[in-house]
Amino acid sequence: MNWHALAKLRYSQCSRLLVLLVAGLSVLPGLRQVAAQEKPAGARVVIVEQPGTCRAPVRKPAYFQPQPEAVHQLLEEGLRRWTGATNSRAAWRQLVSTNDVIGIKIAAEAGPIIGTRPAVVRAVVNGLLAAGIPARQIILWDRHDDPLHAGGYFQLAKELGVGIESAARAGYEPQLFHDEAVFGPLDRGDLDFGKLEGSRHSHVTKLVTRRLDKIIQISSLLQHPVAGVEGNLYGLAMGGADNTRRFQGLRPFLHNVVPNLYRLTAHRGVIMDRGFDTALAKATKDSGGSLRGLVPPGVNAQHLFFYEPHDAEKPLPPLQALQLALAGAARPPPGPAKVIITDKAETQTWEQTIHPSGLVEYSASASRVCLHIVDALLCQYVGGEELRLQYSTVLNQLRLGTDPVALDVLSLQDIERQTMAAQLRPVAESLQLLRHAALLGEGVADEKLIRVERHRLPPFAPAKTP
Repeated sequence: MNWHALAKLRYSQCSRLLVLLVAGLSVLPGLRQVAAQEKPAGARVVIVEQPGTCRAPVRKPAYFQPQPEAVHQLLEEGLRRWTGATNSRAAWRQLVSTNDVIGIKIAAEAGPIIGTRPAVVRAVVNGLLAAGIPARQIILWDRHDDPLHAGGYFQLAKELGVGIESAARAGYEPQLFHDEAVFGPLDRGDLDFGKLEGSRHSHVTKLVTRRLDKIIQISSLLQHPVAGVEGNLYGLAMGGADNTRRFQGLRPFLHNVVPNLYRLTAHRGVIMDRGFDTALAKATKDSGGSLRGLVPPGVNAQHLFFYEPHDAEKPLPPLQALQLALAGAARPPPGPAKVIITDKAETQTWEQTIHPSGLVEYSASASRVCLHIVDALLCQYVGGEELRLQYSTVLNQLRLGTDPVALDVLSLQDIERQTMAAQLRPVAESLQLLRHAALLGEGVADEKLIRVERHRLPPFAPAKTP
């Protein structure tokens, strides 16, 4: 465009409008490109349904009992649809590897009827074992031991030969916490119980930050009187941290706390408390210079390491980048030093921080939750964690995805539909929590951007006994 010719126009109202029009036309393609780039990404959810998956037993108690064979079929179909693999073994191997320590997060507090159902847990564990994952690398977990015992999950773990743990028994990280100015009495098992009367910190469990490489969360479709749905965000956030009783009933605080605690649990980790300098010196002296135990899970020597005070654009040899950061953390005035790690395609990033105290921790751009499974065999739409089957509906569904926000949006819609159908008062508006989580980058809260793929299997017919 000849801007000099435009500049020769007589400076009048018409000429000014002409210049603005031409300039606007010239930048319109660029604006369209920026708008396309800024359009939020969508979310994908796979829903598989099979009539007859839950049946009422002849004998009391009269609750709907999941049929193990049907649950197994539903899960296999869902995995194939989600991954595009031809069988469940190949599907699992797309999600996890035989080197991963995998934590299966369940919702035990509500019990085995309206919480995570043991039949679904059994199907997931059997699928992982069939995919070649060693049993010693599979851990069932929730926040406390007592609900795990009461729900029969300890017995289930024993039958399957896998581990079982609680966040409280594993302990909590002193230096990884969410700070919120709400005080309340501490519970037994909280990090500062017996030391302080109250605390404004909620610490994330060491089970997640130090032991688990991947998490598979199995949540139930269960109404929550304040958060709207117990679901994926609330379930992982409250199950993986201490000192959370202080938030009960405080809707405005939950809108902020739940997404932040979820992010802390899903993205942060600790490499070691102390001794990093010794381990790094040993790795430097050894031939080959192994990075094992020095970097976040999933990182290897093929990744790119940057230490920005040295050179923000040029990657360094991994051990050299770590050595420079270690020296930087000790340099006066002492302060945290960070190493930025990316894969070669720059699709995933880790920020490894070395603190002067000796703590080495990291934050990953990708979540360690590799799959969310919503146990939607049954939907209880009133009552929270109290068993109220008169306010429950059988859906016979499993839902799979990696977006906790999108899955919770769909669950909240179901709860609202069932509540209205029962001519009860609609649940309070709870989308604000999900929208806040979306703003923090944890998922998609806009229903228009959620792509739901529904697949229906033929009605389940149990094999007839001779």
